[in-house]
Amino acid sequence: MPKNKAIVARAVGVIGATTILATGVTWAALSSTATLSGNTINSATAGLLVQTTGAFGQSEPGFAFNDVVPGAGYGAAKLFNLRNSGSADLDVSVYASSGATSAPINKSKVHFKFTNTTDDSQSKEYTLQELQDMYNKVPGEFGDDSLAVNETDEFSVAVKIDEDAVNGSSASVGSFNLVFTGNAVNGESPSPSVSPSTSVSPSATATPTSTPEPTDTPTPTVTVNPT
Repeated sequence: MPKNKAIVARAVGVIGATTILATGVTWAALSSTATLSGNTINSATAGLLVQTTGAFGQSEPGFAFNDVVPGAGYGAAKLFNLRNSGSADLDVSVYASSGATSAPINKSKVHFKFTNTTDDSQSKEYTLQELQDMYNKVPGEFGDDSLAVNETDEFSVAVKIDEDAVNGSSASVGSFNLVFTGNAVNGESPSPSVSPSTSVSPSATATPTSTPEPTDTPTPTVTVNPT
């Protein structure tokens, strides 16, 4: 190839490459960015407090259900309050820890009646055996109680013993815990089939100081101590 033709060919090659590159730049999209910086995620707070005689707190004195006559119906009701001090609505459940018995007594024939005196006096009844075996819903306006943020509900609890529950001249159940558990409404609530030994979300407890808490008692807890 003549020398001058080689120069032309190289020039054409360079011009062609430059054209391709320029074409790519010509068709590139215009762009701009905007940034949300410093983002964080925090959960809501579950907080359940109890009150019997003093200020609301995590631990409160409980009740002595004395002189309960087998077969005579429910005795005098005892009053307590539950308050949602957190930032999430709570579904509330209750279970009872085991307590020592002084004589043979059929726990399936010892009954507890929980009444929500704030929400149209709705009531739910459970046996002591049911309370010790599983979580049970606390009563509310629509069947099960849901405590809104900053809401306080008053409850009563009464006890009765069936006539054939006791074998002997007398019997007692000592130092048992009533554990009230608050679970965020949009979270997982303990089902009635869940054992109290299963770990769940934050709670409120009714507990005697002399009785150890169940192994996986949910926290935070509030305590009512039977006397």
